[in-house]
Amino acid sequence: MWFVLDCRWTVTPSLRDNRWGTFPEIASFDNLDCRLTAIIVERLGEFDSMGGLIAVADVEMVRRGCCCKGAQNGVNHKTTITFDLVSFMRLIGELDDPQQAKYFTAFLLVKGIETQVDQDAGKSEIWVKDEDCFSEALTELDAFKSNPNDAKYSGSMQQAKTLAREEERKRQQIQKKIVQVSGGVLPKRRPLTMILIVVCAIVSLLTGFGENLGKEGGVGFDHPVYRALQFVSVSPPIGRTLILESQGNYDDLRVRFASIRRGEIWRLFTAIFIHYGIIHLLFNMIWFFQFGTLIEHRYGTLRFGLLVLVIAVISCVFQCAVPAKIGGSSPAVLQSGVLITAFGGMSGVVYGLFGFIWMKSTYDPKFGYRLTQSTVIILIGWLFFCMIPSEMRAGIGFGSSVGNWAHGVGLLVGMAIGYWASIVKS
Repeated sequence: MWFVLDCRWTVTPSLRDNRWGTFPEIASFDNLDCRLTAIIVERLGEFDSMGGLIAVADVEMVRRGCCCKGAQNGVNHKTTITFDLVSFMRLIGELDDPQQAKYFTAFLLVKGIETQVDQDAGKSEIWVKDEDCFSEALTELDAFKSNPNDAKYSGSMQQAKTLAREEERKRQQIQKKIVQVSGGVLPKRRPLTMILIVVCAIVSLLTGFGENLGKEGGVGFDHPVYRALQFVSVSPPIGRTLILESQGNYDDLRVRFASIRRGEIWRLFTAIFIHYGIIHLLFNMIWFFQFGTLIEHRYGTLRFGLLVLVIAVISCVFQCAVPAKIGGSSPAVLQSGVLITAFGGMSGVVYGLFGFIWMKSTYDPKFGYRLTQSTVIILIGWLFFCMIPSEMRAGIGFGSSVGNWAHGVGLLVGMAIGYWASIVKS
């Protein structure tokens, strides 16, 4: 099936010879037949995967003109296509009287058939926007021409106006929700996002940004704020007893969950506020601000808070439960006898929010936000880079230990929630 467009084209450079195909049939853009127009639209549908160009799925959102950008032989160029778009519409006929065209299109709108009227040489061309409604609309046009003065046509005007106003209201509401993740003005409704960022900043200041922990001139591991937030933090007598009971096995779950077993359940997530270095803090806060702002604005503070909490708890639990030999965070006994872990950061939550938006933007057309390809590449690339053994990363100046389990599990949890909300729930 070929899609019919009523187009007025001005093209620079010529479409006859470019990177997405050759169109030797094009001699003039004044009279494009249906077949050739459909070829162009069909090719445009492939552009999105080749260079981020306009896709068929985006065509309906364009009303007056579009700008396609691509690369030809490694050189950037710009192809501007200016047109009056009739989406994937079909011409069903024309009427001589513009007022009759208004009555007829109002009647069709009430029946759920959207149309567009174009004036051409004094005649009103009637275009149907939905291919599936073409036959029905054609039948109704024949009935209208046989009795255009039927009261049902003129009586549809008021109801059609009401429907048109409601449709415009819905369109404006949807437009307000559309935000691109990369760039643009971010929504202002983000109280919890900002509160969590401020908390992370304050904790970092109080703990000396986690640098030189336990070393001379640095903040000690037994700093009260640091101890209050870590996943495991047990005073000397109890800590030594646990180590003896586990026969020195720090992977024993009684040791790993020592504080949680004592009822200190806040430790399931509070390690996300601890950061190790200014770069660590800035990197996490920038991404958290981007993703958190969008989700909080879209779903509200309460649901955003629950999402952050779920991701934080699950990612922290996995990071602390996994054996140290495969990347888990094992507690250690300080000289003071305190049993304590040494991990933290918001990155597990960041990856969870990223995964949530990734799935929602992929599977939920009504979500309103989208992730750029560069964002996905950067975050997935960083995820795998951090999995390289620290000894190898040390050679390029990044030998710090990384909570890879928190990153990976956080990402999977966010993706699972986003996918569930988009597919299973609907």
